Amino acid sequence: MKRSILIALAVATVPLAHGQQIVYQNITGMTIASYRMASGSNSSLEFGDEVSLAGTLRQISQVKTIMQVQATGLGTYDFDMTMRFRQLDGPAGAPGTVLGTPITYQIRALAEGAWNFTLPVATPVTVPNSLAVTFQLARVGGNTGGVGFQFNAANPPAVGNSDPTFFWRENTAGGTWGKYNFSGTNANLALELTAVPEPASMLALGLGAAAMLRRRRKA
Repeated sequence: MKRSILIALAVATVPLAHGQQIVYQNITGMTIASYRMASGSNSSLEFGDEVSLAGTLRQISQVKTIMQVQATGLGTYDFDMTMRFRQLDGPAGAPGTVLGTPITYQIRALAEGAWNFTLPVATPVTVPNSLAVTFQLARVGGNTGGVGFQFNAANPPAVGNSDPTFFWRENTAGGTWGKYNFSGTNANLALELTAVPEPASMLALGLGAAAMLRRRRKA
């Protein structure tokens, strides 16, 4: 499933739709430094972070993150970015089973600098309290500028919690998962996750409201 997305220099402040709430937030105070897909050396890298969500909503409907592009005078940059939600059932130092269907976003004509992404999840994915969110980058065309995600070791999440584990994988030789250390400390990826109530929860709320309405009418 591929979707083209519009990229802006700043994430617009958009009021959350009824019932939505931010269940994880670690997107402010990020560091410019990032572990980048090295120029011309790797066909793909996958970054990610383990997060624990706040509140009770578990259907992820939107994700925000920050990317860093180093074009080094090579012009704009094209790549595909695949986002995955994963269970934490993998071996040590790795995430695990993919939840729902991975979503591939087509990123085109991205210039050098820091970019904020708002990534819609058209079909909300139901996730557990703790999970990993990963992003796989794949080059498109001949541009070989460096690209990666912003992260910070010291910035605590404003909503929810994060285990200080940063997953990454290089795919050129089959790929292995590991932990990326940021200045001697595991890093937290720039992420904000928005969730909506699960359909069953919405149905229960609707039935409760209907029952209250009937009681009022009888009274």
